Amino acid sequence: MSRQSNLLENVQRAFSTARFIVNHPLNRNRKFEALGKWFCWQIGSRLVPGPVAVPFVNHSRLLLGPGMTGATGNIYCGLQEFEPMSFAMHFLGPADFFVDVGANVGAYSILAASLGVPCVSFEPVPETFKIFLENIRLNNFEGFITAHNRALSSHEGEVTITRELDATNHIVSNGKSLSSRGTQTVQVQAQTLDNVLENQIPSLIKIDAEGHDLEVLEGAVKILSAPSLQALIIEATRHETHTILSQYDFKPYKYLPFARKLTGVDWHKENLGEYLYIRDYEVVHSKVSRACPFSLLGQKI
Repeated sequence: MSRQSNLLENVQRAFSTARFIVNHPLNRNRKFEALGKWFCWQIGSRLVPGPVAVPFVNHSRLLLGPGMTGATGNIYCGLQEFEPMSFAMHFLGPADFFVDVGANVGAYSILAASLGVPCVSFEPVPETFKIFLENIRLNNFEGFITAHNRALSSHEGEVTITRELDATNHIVSNGKSLSSRGTQTVQVQAQTLDNVLENQIPSLIKIDAEGHDLEVLEGAVKILSAPSLQALIIEATRHETHTILSQYDFKPYKYLPFARKLTGVDWHKENLGEYLYIRDYEVVHSKVSRACPFSLLGQKI
C-alpha cells in the first residue's frame, strides 16, 4: 500500500471513529468531552509502554492499548456496544449463567462478572487471550470467569484463524480467508459448545464469531433446545442464522435501554448485523423492566 493510500485510510478511519463517538447514545450531551477523551487516548496510550487499566462498569477495569479498536470505545463511550451491553446489564443477575463466544479482551465477560454472574468464555487468538486473562486477574474475577483459549464450531478439530485483525479476527474457511485483509494465521483447537458445557445451560449467550456464527449454533443443539436459555446476543452474518434460531422459537428484537423496551424486528426487511434473540418475551421483559438501574458517565440507565 502506498503512503498516500495509507494516509487516506487512516483519515477515513479517524472520521468514522469520530462519527461513532458523537452519535453514541451516552455522548449526546457530552460530545466534546468524549472527543477530548478520544484525542487524549490516541496520544497518551502511545506514550505508555503496554496496556493501560481504564475504568469500566461497576468499579471494574479493562486493560486496553493502541490498536484494540474492538474495546477502546468503552473508554470514550462508556459501553461501546450500548444496546446489547445495556441489555446484559439489565438482564443478568447472580442466579444466571453467561456464555461469551468471541470474548476478545473480555469486555462482556468482565461486565457479567461485575454483576456477580458466573460465565464461561471463549477467545481463540492466543495474543488476545493473554490480555483477556490479565483483565480477569486485574479484577480478581478468577472465581467468576472460566476462560478457554479455543474456537467453537460445528465439529471438533483444528481450525485456522487470523491473528492480526483485532476484533475482526476470523476463522479461515477451506484454505481461503473470509476477509481480504490479514495474512498471519494460527492453528487453534475447536470444540462444540454442547461438548464444552456438557450439562451447564446458560440463560444468555453472546456470539461474535466474525462469520462463523452459524457453525457455532450448529454445535449447540442441546443448549439451544433447553428452555432455560432465554436470550442470545449474536452478530448474524448469514440468513441461515436467523432460520436456525427460529427453529428453536427464538425471535429477533432490538433493545431500547433508557425505556427498558424490547421491539420486535422483521429480519427479512433488515440488514444482517447484531441482533438480540429472545425465546419468551414475557419472561425477559419482566427481568429487564424490574432490574436496578446502573450509572455510567453521569447517567442512570
